[in-house]
Amino acid sequence: MATLTVRNLDDAVHANLRKQAAEKGRSMEAEARAALTEKYARKPLTGREFFDGIRGCLSESGGFKEGEWVLPDRSPPRDPPTFE
Repeated sequence: MATLTVRNLDDAVHANLRKQAAEKGRSMEAEARAALTEKYARKPLTGREFFDGIRGCLSESGGFKEGEWVLPDRSPPRDPPTFE
C-alpha cells in the first residue's frame, strides 16, 4: 500500500472533510481514503464498454465491414493427455 501526504490543503476543504468524516463516524484519513477510492479505483468494464472500446480502436484503422471477419469452424476438442 502506498502513502500520500497532501500539503497546502485549502482550509475549507479540510473543514468539509472533517465534517463529512464526523458525520460518518470515521477518521479524516479514512474519509479521504474512501473519497479517493470512489473516484479513482478501477472499475470492471461492462460488456458494452468493452465492445465500444474495441470498436473505437478498430475505427481508428478503418474499422471492418460486415462479413469481413469470419470465424473458422470450431473443431472438436482433443482428448486429454494420459499420464500412464
